[in-house]
Amino acid sequence: SELGIEGHKHKNGSDDEIRPSISIKETIKDSRNNPYLEIIRTLTKLRLNNTILNLGEYKQLELTTTRYSYSRSYDNIDIIICLNNDDNNAHTFHFNMENYTDIFTGKSYSHEININPHDCAALIPADTKMDIKPLKKEIEKPVIKKEEAAKPDSSFIEVNKPYEQMDIKELQDAILAKMAKNGPVTDQMLKSVRENIYHDSLINWVKSFR
Repeated sequence: SELGIEGHKHKNGSDDEIRPSISIKETIKDSRNNPYLEIIRTLTKLRLNNTILNLGEYKQLELTTTRYSYSRSYDNIDIIICLNNDDNNAHTFHFNMENYTDIFTGKSYSHEININPHDCAALIPADTKMDIKPLKKEIEKPVIKKEEAAKPDSSFIEVNKPYEQMDIKELQDAILAKMAKNGPVTDQMLKSVRENIYHDSLINWVKSFR
């Protein structure tokens, strides 16, 4: 995600695994040290304060399943955006301009730029005056405080009887027992199950597991 959180979807799991609960207060507090948000802030500033990106003519330069580059042109000035989404291979993007600067690194390029896998560049004319500081490309993943997995609960036991004959608590435990087989049961997952007190809904839920 834009906060650097990795999501892992397990078979028969819930969306809580790919949309983990986060602390808004802690996220706001740590946002200034989050390199992913710093990139978003820089790109937003570039977009809002630049006539070329707002009004410039769009031209696609290269497009494949893993690579994409385009330019925006206004008043004979171009800005070039290059993205390499390949998992393994670096790629050289070509353009017909000299002395362009990558806003991420502050390095200058002419005619071509080599971009590593899962990397990008935003090239602007070197003499363009913009109040944007170069960003570090070699960044460490930020530590995001996510909700801890719920402690093991011995009550997550599926009783041996038809679902239709189970009471609310037994159905909830059966669902949680099945969830636990697919991975850690978080506090949010536990809360979602315990708050569901509708017999028919719980039966449909527990039957959805394979």
